[in-house]
Amino acid sequence: MALTKKITGAIVAIALVMVTVVTFAFKTDNKENDSNQKDNKRFVIQQWYGISTTSSDNPANQTVTGKISPPEEFNSEDCAQLENEGNFCAVLIEFPGSTSPNVTSGSVESLLSNNPGSQILDDQASNGYSRLPE
Repeated sequence: MALTKKITGAIVAIALVMVTVVTFAFKTDNKENDSNQKDNKRFVIQQWYGISTTSSDNPANQTVTGKISPPEEFNSEDCAQLENEGNFCAVLIEFPGSTSPNVTSGSVESLLSNNPGSQILDDQASNGYSRLPE
């Protein structure tokens, strides 16, 4: 009888140890996954820049005039994000981090090359540009 109680006690003790080990193993694994997900987050900012009116779609030939508010989506009389097919008048650029440079001159190409990781946003509807009416 005493031997049976000792064996039962040992089995219960082993079971408790196993439950504790398994519980902490899963908690540690979840914490590692959470920290990896936080490290993979990328902060970006999007900024519209006015550009001197041009028919060129080459960023080297587009002169930045400064930060602007987003152009209207549709405007048949002025710079608009969609449907106009005239000269380019604004560009939407995405920058890594939480700030965008305050640039008032130079080309779009130099703005991109001076800010590694930046890119013209190509949303397929406007290719990252706003245009004037024809």
